[in-house]
Amino acid sequence: MPPPCGGCTHPRRAELDADIVMGGGTYAAIGAKYGLLKDAVRRHRSHISKALARVINEEAGPRRAIDRLEDIYKEIKYTLEDARAKGNGALSVSAAKELRSMIELLAKLTGELDESTKVVINLATLPDWIQARGAIFEALSLFPDAALAVANRLQAIEA
Repeated sequence: MPPPCGGCTHPRRAELDADIVMGGGTYAAIGAKYGLLKDAVRRHRSHISKALARVINEEAGPRRAIDRLEDIYKEIKYTLEDARAKGNGALSVSAAKELRSMIELLAKLTGELDESTKVVINLATLPDWIQARGAIFEALSLFPDAALAVANRLQAIEA
């Protein structure tokens, strides 16, 4: 008979289950918190009933996407720091790329990164406007006072 599941017999099982269901960290991080191996946490995940998972989620309330992303950001940052400390170059590069992507996504969600296209059109230089302006002044040439008033007004708008 196989030994009992370390998660099922854990004295803090309710907290363990909640951390697993709510994504309270990686299996390794959760295992470290409760004194279990990451594989034991992964195996225990299948022992949490769907009904219990639903109850845990309802008690915790809805979480905003940005809150979940910030949690993931923290895990990636921890992974990067750990990889650097252990001299694992490949994992450091991989974690750094993920961290950059996560920062970009968070910046988009919070509005810090505005990717909208902005187009500035200077109407005063458009050929159609230059032609229309010439036609207006030509028509106003018979009325010098009106031509001067229009010219002054247009000059004030362009400034």
